[in-house]
Parts: sequence; structure tokens; C-alpha cells
Amino acid sequence: MKRLLLLFGLSILLFGCSSDPAPEGILSEAEMKAVLKDIHLTEAYLNTIPDLDSIKKVSSGYYQMVLKKHHTDLKQFEKSLKYYAENPVLLDSMYSQINAGFQKKILEVRKPIVDRIK
Repeated sequence: MKRLLLLFGLSILLFGCSSDPAPEGILSEAEMKAVLKDIHLTEAYLNTIPDLDSIKKVSSGYYQMVLKKHHTDLKQFEKSLKYYAENPVLLDSMYSQINAGFQKKILEVRKPIVDRIK
């Protein structure tokens, strides 16, 4: 009985964690992470612009550059974002990886500064 329960539990874990490829017309996880990363970097940059009118004038162009860089368009990005938002565990995992990449980059940038201070 214990073996059966263990086998059942493991099968649920394995099948529950398997990542199916994204449906047709949806950006893959890797593509979506890359787009989200660049969008958040763009938003961070735009937040450094003090004039709200300037942000409104240039933001659309910056977002279009990000989408063009990743060979996608707004319609596909929005469809992909909706798909991943409906899978919150997957989206959370993607954002954890994006955040880890940002944290690694922050440490890389700070290290030379800290080394010069010492």
C-alpha cells in the first residue's frame, strides 16, 4: 500500500511538473522571458525621465524597439502574456529567473565599485 501511494505521489509530481510547449502563436518560455526582461529594463529607463510628457512621447517607440528586437509584435506579446498569466506558477517561475538574472548583473556591476573602495 505504501509503495502504491509513493508511486501515485511521484507520478502526480512528475506529470504535474512537466512543461508542455506553448500553444501555436505563443512565445516560448525563453522568448517570453527575454521580452519581459527587456520590457522591464525599458520601464526602468523610462522611470528615470523626469518629464511625464517626454515619457509619453518616447515610450511607444521604445516598446516597439523591444518587440522588433525579439521578432514579435504587440498582438503576439499580449496573447502570450495572457497565456502565461493564466498559468501563474509558470509565470512566477519565469519572473524568478528574470529576477535572478537582474540580481546577478547587479552584483557584477557592484563588485568592481566595492573592490575600488577597499
